[in-house]
Amino acid sequence: MTENLLQHIEEKVRKLLSEVKALRSEIAHVKQENVYLQDEQDCNATKLQSLISLLDVVNTGVKDEMVEIDSIPQTEDAVS
Repeated sequence: MTENLLQHIEEKVRKLLSEVKALRSEIAHVKQENVYLQDEQDCNATKLQSLISLLDVVNTGVKDEMVEIDSIPQTEDAVS
């Protein structure tokens, strides 16, 4: 009976160790994927900041052009 119980316990320990090994492997994979996703997020944030800056430049240019157009004196022919 004791021998049988010992074998049963050893089998459970082997299964648990195997499960722990699999979970450690999964954790390592998830950590690696997390690093990749953080890098991708940082890259996308930088691209987004650049795009917003570019849009600000374009918007400023459009506003400047509108001010220039508004400052042009209008003639009677242009108004009619």
